[in-house]
Amino acid sequence: VIPYHFNEKGKEIEIEGLRILCIESEKPLYTYKIIDVESQEEQTIKRYHYSEWLDCRRITVQELYDLILEIKSSARSEYPLWIHC
Repeated sequence: VIPYHFNEKGKEIEIEGLRILCIESEKPLYTYKIIDVESQEEQTIKRYHYSEWLDCRRITVQELYDLILEIKSSARSEYPLWIHC
């Protein structure tokens, strides 16, 4: 079974020719190295997993603002920003 996501630092999985390694794990930010097994091309991505929404508990304005600042400070203009609810 392939997990929907994983966030344990040092854990590695392989899916359809891609090796995915969690290299940083500090909630809500997780950093992954994605390696194409065939070409050995690498890409590093950051994933923000913010799970404290209204169906769990109300977040404060400050918590939301801090998340926005964190995303803006680490976003690179040459890569698109994906947001998934």
